[in-house]
Amino acid sequence: MRAWPGDDRVNDHFGALRAEIQQLRSEMRQLRADMSALAWRLLAALVRVVTAATAAIMTAIAVWG
Repeated sequence: MRAWPGDDRVNDHFGALRAEIQQLRSEMRQLRADMSALAWRLLAALVRVVTAATAAIMTAIAVWG
């Protein structure tokens, strides 16, 4: 098959674009994993705050009736 002038350059550009897309997909997967980990940490912090607030309220009720 005869190649047209510029075919190699176009193929090189498409190859570079494919590599860039693959890199972006990899970064997106990493960002999703980081966001998931952050969400779990925030949930754990919220549980600690609610638990501490509940304990403080129960202590106040016990002390002051």
